Amino acid sequence: MGWIYTMITLGALSLAFTFIRIFVFKLPETPRFLSQGRDQDAVDAVNYVARQNGKPEPLTIAMLREVDARLGSASAEDGRNTRLSRKEVIS
Repeated sequence: MGWIYTMITLGALSLAFTFIRIFVFKLPETPRFLSQGRDQDAVDAVNYVARQNGKPEPLTIAMLREVDARLGSASAEDGRNTRLSRKEVIS
């Protein structure tokens, strides 16, 4: 009979932590996901994490676009993606 109380307690704790995770701790999307066409949102996510850790905001949209241009991952004028392969980026 004691195992029933244990299961109820664990279920209640699980439910409580789920609500805490959803409503108290807001987690931003990953910058890697957001960098696929949502550059400003990616910059905001990186800067949000920096603020939460008490650091200065390290990234601007201009810096992100400069890296994209340098690595060749910016979209071409005709809409084609001109990404470099991993081998080209490493070498």
